[in-house]
Amino acid sequence: MSGLRIASLVAVAAAALALSGCGYRAVYGEHGAATGDGARAHLGSVKISGIADQRGQLLRNYLLDRMNPRGEPATPRYVLAVTTAESTRITDSRPDGTATRADIVVIARYNLRDATSDLIVFNERGDAVATYNLLTARFGSVASEDEARRRAMEQLADQIALQVALFLNRRHAAPARADKTQ
Repeated sequence: MSGLRIASLVAVAAAALALSGCGYRAVYGEHGAATGDGARAHLGSVKISGIADQRGQLLRNYLLDRMNPRGEPATPRYVLAVTTAESTRITDSRPDGTATRADIVVIARYNLRDATSDLIVFNERGDAVATYNLLTARFGSVASEDEARRRAMEQLADQIALQVALFLNRRHAAPARADKTQ
């Protein structure tokens, strides 16, 4: 092996050791902060309140898939409340002014309440943008818009579930051990 290759391997090993000692944990992956058994258990203790209107129900269903895949908790520890607002903006048009592309912009405001004390313990905002084509056939435009809305709701569900999982992992993290070497 060349000296440069050995030096590279030593540098990678040193970086891995340094990261493992500093408390670094990957967010994604089998043992990540948002996917580990602890995160699943914490997310499984969250009841997701109903969300108004059709897009809200779509978002709630995606959240249930991500946070409560085994069903809602019988005795939730937390309650997640979400509100959404949607707008559309034209992003492209023909020279004659006819719109051809648009964005659906969805903003979600959400909070997590402690189910026993009813205190808000986490408050956040997320947004998602999905682009769709405005076609000459009305049915095609409606179908394209519906698919963009579905993608936006799925993005929001991913964001919300990840942020709630990260918050709950921090909140329920084991206290750091005191170093007893003297």
